[in-house]
Amino acid sequence: MSNLAPIVVFAYNRIIHFKTTIKHLKKNTLASKSNLIIFCDGSKNKNDEKKVNEVRNYAKNINGFKSLKVICRKKNIGLANNIINGVTKILGKYSKIIVLEDDMICHKNFLNYMNSFLEIYRNNKNVASIHGFNYPYKNNYKDKFFFLKGADCWGWSTWKRAWQHFEKNPKKLVNKLEKKNELIYDFNFQDGYDYFKMLKKNIKNPKKSWAIRWYASTYLKNLYTLYPAKSLIKNIGSDGTGENCIIDYHLNPRKFYKLPKIKKINVYENKYHKKKISEFMNNHLSVSFLKKIINLLKK
Repeated sequence: MSNLAPIVVFAYNRIIHFKTTIKHLKKNTLASKSNLIIFCDGSKNKNDEKKVNEVRNYAKNINGFKSLKVICRKKNIGLANNIINGVTKILGKYSKIIVLEDDMICHKNFLNYMNSFLEIYRNNKNVASIHGFNYPYKNNYKDKFFFLKGADCWGWSTWKRAWQHFEKNPKKLVNKLEKKNELIYDFNFQDGYDYFKMLKKNIKNPKKSWAIRWYASTYLKNLYTLYPAKSLIKNIGSDGTGENCIIDYHLNPRKFYKLPKIKKINVYENKYHKKKISEFMNNHLSVSFLKKIINLLKK
């Protein structure tokens, strides 16, 4: 497979998570043929400098890829700005990109999955991105892959043509959704999760989340993202160490399964999987909220 997308990993101060992410990424057969670019954010304070430098020193000595480039931020700009700025910068040079954060374990065929579908849908302007994660809900697995409206953020890829739709200003996105009030229910995954509330909070604190703006931007443009029925990503940052993640042990698949044969499918929103994800969110959030309260009480 030629013309592979560059892999971009965003890291901060979690050396164990970061090493685990790179270890699993290197197991991919296409790793040695891929360019790896790492964006390391700066430290928030003096106490953080040691951990940040540890990550940077490790990053500069990674091998097993076609090429390595490490970009170290001079100061802390936060996860949201690091990703927005980093993705924009790389897509100024390349036509496509694969994105991971420093707490994501990927399937050994993750790069094959991403590059294959990036090629299949590269000229389809209705497709915004390819996603590697899916919730571990029970389903019939009739659909090996499926599309949902919008975009997602845990192990994903996109094209320069799609990223140009990213709206950085959350207020503009809120205003557009409020004008089309009937869309909010669907935007919230049929009340599975209040993404609209999350988007409104982003107005006061845009540094908090870039992903909600990516989702809203693509959703409002009627663009779609392809998902695997069985997840190709495990998020090990849901142990409470992540910048935006609470402790949660119900999101990851118990194990990785064999990657199904990759083939082109029609682009439309799969109502079956949207309903299943909505149900999972409803059941899952009550457990997460209870866990969050218990953890706060323990602290």
